[in-house]
Amino acid sequence: MASTRKGGSAANRTRSKSRNRSRSGSRKTASARNEPQQRYKPKILVMDNTDELIKISRQFVDYFMTKSVRTMKGDFWIRKTVTDKMDKGIWDESDFVKVRPSLMRRTIGIVSKVFNENGLDVEDALDTENDTNIEVHYANAGDKEYGSDFAVHENNDGGIEGKLHTCIVYLDITCEGGMLEVYDDTGEILVDTIDPRVDPKTGSNKTKVVMFNGGMMHCPTSIRNGKRVIVTYQFRQKELGFKNNSNKNKGGTGSKVLKSKPKSFIKNAIQYSKYSGVG
Repeated sequence: MASTRKGGSAANRTRSKSRNRSRSGSRKTASARNEPQQRYKPKILVMDNTDELIKISRQFVDYFMTKSVRTMKGDFWIRKTVTDKMDKGIWDESDFVKVRPSLMRRTIGIVSKVFNENGLDVEDALDTENDTNIEVHYANAGDKEYGSDFAVHENNDGGIEGKLHTCIVYLDITCEGGMLEVYDDTGEILVDTIDPRVDPKTGSNKTKVVMFNGGMMHCPTSIRNGKRVIVTYQFRQKELGFKNNSNKNKGGTGSKVLKSKPKSFIKNAIQYSKYSGVG
């Protein structure tokens, strides 16, 4: 959920559900096959900067921009998890953006509404620890290309167990690059590239938001000559019956009811998040 990389080149992040490949290696495009298989496609929104989702995302960035972050120089790609909890036995406070529980509850309401209004239904009663993951990403690069080293990946079964929906809010994109690449289900064929910048013809007070099913294979591209600041939201999908479905579970339907995660799971999730990520 939190990762900081500054200078040098780290190995690509890998996991069983991530298709690891070299950024400079061979890449197939949709034209390589007649019909690439793609179950999930992104939904692209252009939202006014007065929208509640944009305002609350900027609030998280304000909390994120501590003095140590503001004074950083050179090439870096940082991400921190937003949390309203802090167990000093587990958390490294430098890896997290700490906010009030009331702000987290308000955020869940705002983001859930946007998901639901756009056909990506999420659970009705989301728990901040087990059902949501919110991250702030801040990257900066000079005149040489610099990337996160994320592999092509999906977001399901990552820091949160189960299937998710993802929302990426592109707040400050002053760099070249920083695109969102979308792949087919194999993670091998590039089917779309989404520019995070808003068309100037649309207006200056707008922000681009990309939403998709967590099973969609994707990867951010490298950046140069500027910065890239985004906030990502991962919320549990509703249709899986992970919460408030104990009656269905009795019928042997295979629905899964989650219990609170033990501290060991949380710690492992933090370790995993350093090798796979969002957007």
